[in-house]
Amino acid sequence: MRALLLLLLLPLFADNFNDGVRGPEWVEGSGFYVQAPHYSPLVLVDESTGTLTFTHPGSLYWLANSYTSIAAYDVRDRRVSAKLTRQGATAWLAVGEDGEHASVTIQNGPSGTSLYFKTYYAGRYDEYDQLFVDDYGPDDLYVALRFNRRGVYCETSPDGVNWVSHGLIKGKLDFTSAAHIELGGGGFIQSPGTSTIDDFKIE
Repeated sequence: MRALLLLLLLPLFADNFNDGVRGPEWVEGSGFYVQAPHYSPLVLVDESTGTLTFTHPGSLYWLANSYTSIAAYDVRDRRVSAKLTRQGATAWLAVGEDGEHASVTIQNGPSGTSLYFKTYYAGRYDEYDQLFVDDYGPDDLYVALRFNRRGVYCETSPDGVNWVSHGLIKGKLDFTSAAHIELGGGGFIQSPGTSTIDDFKIE
């Protein structure tokens, strides 16, 4: 019984990137959130420092790279989270598939660090389904997409334990029983910059 309880408490999928190399659960390159022509191998991906680091060379174009999970996961009634750190470049967590997904992004805003939360379905982003939090403050924070029968919540946390909800996008997403994960970095920045992702988990 104790072993069963411990198994139930374990994350469905987790990666802290401490091993320094891309694990077999991930594929690097163009995913469902970042697709051609924005995908670029010029945005370098590295795990040697114990985090998933994206280094943007600086460009007049929007460039990005990502890790996408090879397997699909049932995220119904689960929280998908990661620690995102912005050091010039954008970082994001996306859950879904081609043509339908939810995402949370930390990036440069009009007057500071901004957090974007949106869903994509039926071939477009619906402006009524976007929540925008400007002047969030810290350049690094834990972010999460939490799914239940009502829809998807965007949450943030200073420590990955105590979560605050920033809004709910109701219904509409059908992928939650078989969703892929994308962790990415890049953006439109004219000077070199980095972003990092750490402590990823589905629980």
